[in-house]
Parts: sequence; C-alpha cells; structure tokens
Amino acid sequence: MRATALVLVLGLAACGERLGTAEQSDGSLLLDTGDPGEQTLLSEVRALPFKDVVWEYKFNDRRISRMTLAGDQLFCETPEYQVIAMDRFRGVVQWIFKVDSETPLDWAPVVADGVPEEIGRLENDLRLINRQIDDKMKETGPGKETQALQKKRAEIREQLRVAAFGDNVYFISRQVLYCLDRLNGGLRWTHRLNFIPSAQPFAIRSYVFIPGAERARVWVCDVDNKGQEKTYYKSDITNRDNHILNRAIYSAPSLFFSCHDGRVYSFNVDSGNLTWAYPTERALRSEPLIHVYRHSEDLKSAEPPPKAKPAMAAEGAAPAPGAAPAPAPAMGAPPAGQDKKAAKSAATTRFLFVGGTDNAFYALDADSGAIVWKYECAGEIQSTAIAKDSTVYVRTEEGALHAFEILPMHRDPKTNAAVGPKRNGNLRWKLPLGDRFLLKGRERVYVMGPRGEIHAMDEMSGKTMGRYPTQYLNHIMSNPVDQLFYAANGAGYVFCLRESKQDY
Repeated sequence: MRATALVLVLGLAACGERLGTAEQSDGSLLLDTGDPGEQTLLSEVRALPFKDVVWEYKFNDRRISRMTLAGDQLFCETPEYQVIAMDRFRGVVQWIFKVDSETPLDWAPVVADGVPEEIGRLENDLRLINRQIDDKMKETGPGKETQALQKKRAEIREQLRVAAFGDNVYFISRQVLYCLDRLNGGLRWTHRLNFIPSAQPFAIRSYVFIPGAERARVWVCDVDNKGQEKTYYKSDITNRDNHILNRAIYSAPSLFFSCHDGRVYSFNVDSGNLTWAYPTERALRSEPLIHVYRHSEDLKSAEPPPKAKPAMAAEGAAPAPGAAPAPAPAMGAPPAGQDKKAAKSAATTRFLFVGGTDNAFYALDADSGAIVWKYECAGEIQSTAIAKDSTVYVRTEEGALHAFEILPMHRDPKTNAAVGPKRNGNLRWKLPLGDRFLLKGRERVYVMGPRGEIHAMDEMSGKTMGRYPTQYLNHIMSNPVDQLFYAANGAGYVFCLRESKQDY
C-alpha cells in the first residue's frame, strides 16, 4: 500500500464542509475568485436543468483558479500554488499538494492515460484468480494445477506493481516537471527540463510527451529515469520561428501532433518510425483529437495522405547543426488500455479531428492518415474538438460552435446502402457565438452558448430546448464521458449534478 503523502493530508478534515441541502480543463487561470454568497450561488444552481444533486462541497479557506476533469478525479488549482485532488464521484478530497517553488502551474495537470483502467483490470484478474486458487485448493489440494494458478497470480501481482509505479499525475511549473502519486499526492520526483516546454504534457505509463518551444519537436521524458529526456520526434521544418504549440496525443501505438508547418504527424512509438504526415493549407494551432467510432460503413474510398519524410532525432542529444538526424529509437511503449484488434475491426475507425487556420475542419483516419472528410467553416479554428457518440463539436475563432456528423455517408436512394463518405462533411447545426460542448444527457446535449448561457440542444437538429444563464459559476467542465455536470465558483464552491426525472 502506498505511503501517505506529507502534503497536508492530515488537514483534509478541516479544509472543507458539505453544503446544506437546498482531462477537460476549464481553460486559463481565473484571477477573479470573489464570493457571491452561498444563497445567491445556490439559487443559480437550482435554476439549472440538473436537478439531481450528486454532491456539493465548499472549501472553507481555499479559492479555485482552475478546475480540471481527468479520469475519476477533479483537480482544483488555487492561487496559493496548491493542487487539490477530489474523487469526482463522491466529492471527497483525496490530497493537497503545495508547489514548493510557489509558482503556478503552466498548464492543467494530467493523469497517465489508461493506467488507472489497466490497474482496475489487473485487480479484477487478481480477485478472480484468488477465488480459483481457493476453489482448487479445496478440490485437489496443492497440486500442479494449483501451482500453475499461483504462478499466474504472481505474474499479475508483478504487473500491478509495475503499473502502480506509473499511476501518476504530472504537471509543469516554470520548466520543472513534477510527478505525483495519483492516489495520495506524494511527490515521486521532479526534473528540470532541458528545453522550454510549449504545451501541456501527455502521459502514459512509462513516458511523458512534451512539445518544445524550439525547432518543432516533441520530447519524450522517461518515467523510470525520473523524467530524463530520452529522445524526441521532430517535424521536417528547420525554421526556428516555427513551433509546436499544441499538446501531442498518444493512442496506442501512435503519437500524434500538429505543427506550425500545417502538418499533422503520426509516429509509431513502438518502432520510432513516421507512420504518416498529412499537410493542411496553413498553420495548425489546435490540438488533435482521437476518437474511436464504431460503425458498419466502408471507408476504403478515403484518400491517403501525400508522402512526407520528416526528420526524427536519435536517442540522447540532438544532432549537430547541419547533420542528418537518425530515426528515433523504438521505445517499446506499454499498452495503455487500447485494444489493437478492435482498432483493426471493419466496424471500428480511429478518427483524428483537427481544425486549421485555413478555415477547414479535418476528419482523418488516424491509422492511415487518409482524409475521410473536410468541411470549410469560414473561420479559423484554434480550439480542440470534442466528440461524443456520433457527433463532433468544434468552435471557430469567428465565434460559432459547429456540430458535425462523425461519419456522413452518401447512400443509394433505392437500397439506402452506403456508397462512400461525404467528402465535404455534414454540418448538423451551428450555434452563433457558441463556445463548447458540455455534456450529453438522456434526450439532449448541453453546450456553452453566448453570454455564459447553457443551451440545451437537440443533438441532430440543433433546436434550442432551453437556456440557463450562469453568472457566478465560472468553472464549468466539458464532460464527454458520462452524464455528470461539474461546476464551481472561484470562492471554493464545487457542484456535481445530473438530470433527474423532474421537469426541466
């Protein structure tokens, strides 16, 4: 069992109280953390369509400058340079960590992708095999079959031990990478980066991927070696004025990132090789989104990307100026919960969605780099898309929230059989001055509209079914995972709500 962190855990009982009855981040740090008063805030909350109060919490002496949803936790950052982890299903504070340098986090914290799920599966396997051993001992005693099960149990325990070492939370503050134990907030290690980070990290069990501000590359930091730089993946541009300003995304076995040169890159992390590079028409400033979509359509007609051969760095130091860099080494990335066989299924497509400054929104096949469809939005896109079920949502800088069908198909008018994807995409609806998707309820989706209003929308038609103003809830989470609505006020009030059977 992991040791309890010396990070104010003993003070948790006094840090908050329940209110009376009555890895989506909310963006940049909030400077205004004023308290409107509990009754004023509760009146606003009661007017929302989420009548089922799952839990409410009030920090007595802590304010919230940013809130992030990641896995089964909520992370609250405070102006006093603290990170607070909460169980998002129970509303219980798990731990509090104080940044020793008293500097704010450069970006929201991240959890190692897929590791908590992997640990959950291994724990279930361990419980199952323990029952099998008990049953076998009762039936036959300590024979060969029992010994074989015991050997398998030892293997599962070792896998759990290795996975637990990678079950971490990571964040960067002033060029220092922090690694905390996810369950208790204990500081595992820190590492001063040998490069200037330019975007939020993305972590898996053994590696942390961090874009650098110079020379358009994504660095790979080794968790086993306390964050030491192992290698980097590099685009094919050499101009120092070009950068990667968006987070890289890992989806086994590939690392994806967009670059200022207008290309989306996919590298195989197991081999270190470039898989594909797709060129858009102008610079990319939005983070790519990977979405696994299950369907029964045929995408063979999708166009492959043009061939490209970007340079990659060798392990260790960067190549000397003018030298030809060698291919990046294979790193043997561990599984992160993705099912590779499922990704190859005829009824499953891994989509990569990304918007560009060329006013276009792209839907690519993440495995091949082939374009499935492209939609001209009449406005630059710099925000990250959010996909839920069969719809993907993205905002343009011109101030409109677009809802697209994920896999629009041309169909035979007689048989209704699919005859190929619609290359121009299919816009379901557009909300002027809309900001972002929030969550999908039982019969409608909720989005953040203009002037801080939450709009309840029909997913297919875009018909507005309700509007709910928010004046004091200045931290409202996007949650594409389930139907829980999370919101907070900077003064320390946190709410977890959901729809009920009551009237809206």
